[in-house]
Amino acid sequence: MAGALLLGPALGCLSAAALLAFIIIITTQLLARRRVQDGRGRAVLVTGCDSGFGQQLALRLDREGFVVFAGCLCPEGPGARSLAQQSSSSLKLLRLDVTSDADVEQVKAAVLQHLPEKGLWAVVNNAGISQWAEIEWSSVQDFSHMVDVNLLGAVRTTLAFLPLVRASRGRVVYTSSIFSFFTCLNMAAYSVSKRGLEAFADCLRVEMASFGVKVSIIQPGNFGRATGILKTMTGSDIWEKLDKEKQQVFNRRYLLVAAGERPFFQLLPFLPTFLTDRIFSFSHMYAKRKEMLYS
Repeated sequence: MAGALLLGPALGCLSAAALLAFIIIITTQLLARRRVQDGRGRAVLVTGCDSGFGQQLALRLDREGFVVFAGCLCPEGPGARSLAQQSSSSLKLLRLDVTSDADVEQVKAAVLQHLPEKGLWAVVNNAGISQWAEIEWSSVQDFSHMVDVNLLGAVRTTLAFLPLVRASRGRVVYTSSIFSFFTCLNMAAYSVSKRGLEAFADCLRVEMASFGVKVSIIQPGNFGRATGILKTMTGSDIWEKLDKEKQQVFNRRYLLVAAGERPFFQLLPFLPTFLTDRIFSFSHMYAKRKEMLYS
């Protein structure tokens, strides 16, 4: 029992450390391709700043001197309030639901109103959601919602702000996932949305090359728990969604999920550090794919 009590805080610390390490990596990628020594006079729009990568990246860029437009789904929520308290007056906190055309247009108007002299240097499409379930445990609405946020939300944001990024010869960044490449049980809807996102980014990279605009894809490991985007579902949650016919078909698998759910979510914070990079380092296909992620 004592070991179990100690495991929770330890996992939390590792999760936070892994998240911090990833923020350093993504910021380095953002700056490295065309190194900017001073962010002053340059703006960056980051979506999904309520928590996780978006929030930490917004704070890091704010410290680097950029004018940060931080899009939050819930600007009055605890995550947004924490961001406002930790940042400088240069960071603009804006309501942004990436599934809403009206929200995107309002944010664009705010960006244009407060755009610094060197323009919009980057757009980081970070907003996303995740939920695990097998295909037959999911509905069309589950797939549609995942795609609307993770894929079409990025498309909507990109189309609105691309003229500003093109004018500054800046860059567009997409937060994808290892699950865009790696097929995993219970991640179908999420994988579909992220694979589509990468296809869109790859096409945009080709089209923007002649304008000097860089397009990059970031593939985090299993940071779902650290970022808060993963909706934790129990075996009971899944069971209640199934009709009687599916309950008969999936009865044994449901029991396995119910028995394994607790250790799975306890171990999840370990996966980014100890497994992801090592597993994919053995894949020749993934090694080739990594070369295409940045430009």
